[in-house]
Amino acid sequence: MQKITFFKSAVCPRCYVAWRELKKLGEEFPGLEVEEIDVLSHPIESAKRGIYFVPALQVGSRTLTMIFPRASIIREFVLKDSDIR
Repeated sequence: MQKITFFKSAVCPRCYVAWRELKKLGEEFPGLEVEEIDVLSHPIESAKRGIYFVPALQVGSRTLTMIFPRASIIREFVLKDSDIR
């Protein structure tokens, strides 16, 4: 099972774009688990994990922050070194 932490904000339109792609990946790979953390509700936890910009993804020790979330970049990041293929 692959666990991804998705840092987002309810008021962020880019976060919705990233969420849509994560949802597609979840349908394609049922072993994919996505934990969502709203940075406005959990600012201290987000800061402790080095997240200061959303949308952001974390898989293990790797972090991806995106100004322009694109499906190809999200897919590549999630599937890199993954056992869910």
